[in-house]
Amino acid sequence: MSITKFIDYLAKEKKYSPHTITAYSKDLSLFSAFCADEFDESTIDHIDYPLIRSWIVSLVESGKSNRTINRKISVLPVILQFLVTGRGSRHKSAAKAHPFEGNQESAVAFY
Repeated sequence: MSITKFIDYLAKEKKYSPHTITAYSKDLSLFSAFCADEFDESTIDHIDYPLIRSWIVSLVESGKSNRTINRKISVLPVILQFLVTGRGSRHKSAAKAHPFEGNQESAVAFY
């Protein structure tokens, strides 16, 4: 799933503001880079709680304020919902494999 597809969905279907879209795009790019660098995960389709927690810890260790961290992670429930509902894939059945390997209870628990 490309971040571009998710951002297009927010802009065209959800009608998010341009400022929110810009912030979400930047934050997802940073998160995606973190996933690639730290966990050799090339996509964000299979993110899980430990990976998210590691990103939060890295943001704290880099000196980011709580307010900044909360804003950066605010995109994650939105994209997880996008993936779980199947909007991030061509086939709704594929949503079961995203992002918690078919365990939607884990995704719901994240919220």
